[in-house]
Amino acid sequence: MLDSSLRLGKQFADFLHREGLGDPEKIAASGLMRGQPGGQRMLLTLVNLEHLPKLAAMLFDESEFLSPYGLRALSAYHRDHPYVLDVEGQTSTIDYEPAESTTAMFGGTRTGAGRCGSRSTTCWSTCWSGTTGSSATT
Repeated sequence: MLDSSLRLGKQFADFLHREGLGDPEKIAASGLMRGQPGGQRMLLTLVNLEHLPKLAAMLFDESEFLSPYGLRALSAYHRDHPYVLDVEGQTSTIDYEPAESTTAMFGGTRTGAGRCGSRSTTCWSTCWSGTTGSSATT
């Protein structure tokens, strides 16, 4: 599939060329291909592979993003450390509000967030364990 996208000039192939990964051998050498030959998949992340362990550690830390219901949208760190922005006398605060919003802006309850959170946590767990060869929950 990668060879055909490179050959046909697809946008993904352009992305790979911009990143210096236009050659399939370079991609294999970079460590981005995961799995056994014939069933390999490419690991794409928004951060460098060097930063991925720190990101995953924060995601799976119960004092940060991991909750019993999945991944939080905002770190629980902000429960005790709200972020306050003051611009020309207008103060805005971002703080941790479990399950309920204190403003009408977000609609109050987050019905169904547990199911969605569980899926995202499972996805991250699967991806992370495949990347490191270890369990994500340890």
